Amino acid sequence: MLQGLRRTLFRHFDVETADRPEAGLEVLAREDFAVVVSDMRMPGMNGAQLLARAQELKPDTTRILLTGQADLDAAIAAVNEGGIFRFLTKPCPAEVLNRALSEGVRHFQLLRTERELLEQTLQGTVKVLTDILSLVSPGTFARSSLIEGFVSHMVEKLGLDDPWKYKVAARMSRIGCITLSSETLDKLYAGMRLDEEERRRFEAHPKTGGDLLRQIPRFEEIAEMIAHQNEPCRGCLDGDAVALGAGLLRTASEMDTRVMRGATMAQAIADLSAHPDYEPRLLALLEDFRRDASYSDLVRSVTLKDLQPFMILDEDVKTLNGQVIVKRGREVTGVLIQRLRNFASGAGIKEPIRVRVVS
Repeated sequence: MLQGLRRTLFRHFDVETADRPEAGLEVLAREDFAVVVSDMRMPGMNGAQLLARAQELKPDTTRILLTGQADLDAAIAAVNEGGIFRFLTKPCPAEVLNRALSEGVRHFQLLRTERELLEQTLQGTVKVLTDILSLVSPGTFARSSLIEGFVSHMVEKLGLDDPWKYKVAARMSRIGCITLSSETLDKLYAGMRLDEEERRRFEAHPKTGGDLLRQIPRFEEIAEMIAHQNEPCRGCLDGDAVALGAGLLRTASEMDTRVMRGATMAQAIADLSAHPDYEPRLLALLEDFRRDASYSDLVRSVTLKDLQPFMILDEDVKTLNGQVIVKRGREVTGVLIQRLRNFASGAGIKEPIRVRVVS
């Protein structure tokens, strides 16, 4: 049967065959295919079971089931329950099979195109939100970038599925702070005590951020992670993706706060590991993250000529007469460097400029 199918299909498709279900799954795990076709009756594993496994391995691959009349009820159930694109009854004429495969390939291409378009849309959405945050609150944007560094490190160590969700959640973790006044944020990032009303508003930023992002398709889990980021996270490794994401954000945020205030990584990890609200297993993942180095070790003073993208301004940039051009906390970009060069050629700017170098 396999040789007959190969002869029938080779003129129109690139065909790979396997004589056992297990061998077929091994090939599918190694390579991408637009369509997978399986007979219903096979030794050790029937076609519906094989296609269910295929769906787990390659969700976008179109699945087609070949079945005899005796297996018709089982085939119909498999279509309804297992996400099978189509079933064909045997004997199946060559033209019917060719047409089904062509439609299966188009279905696969459509799914891939939609996925790529959605990913591009999501990337564009994240960029717009990030740009807004950097303009409205540069200090908040800078801290979010540092939090993302911690979260990315832990996510890579854990080998999590869909790592982009956790990284986007970190990048957007303080989007709710756009509702806070600049005076409140300046006090917060300078380590000054907030009054009761300022503290109440700051503590509400996770809910505000979650409400903002919940309206974006595919951001539902991200929004929940952000909304719950201030909750105790001990045991979050044993919970669902939202609990884990919120725990990653809580851990990263508190680590960022402590090292920004001068603690070493080792001190911050030891202090938080002894605290009942934090998950020691997450903190252990950070032991090789800039080991025993404080953020103050990464501060440099540079001239305008040596200013590079991705540095973070650690002080206000001023003209020679003391006018503030760019506030502390802004990430350096190519556009910003050109803007500063324009000022330097006119009113002049004070150099050197103190920056934070984030690897």
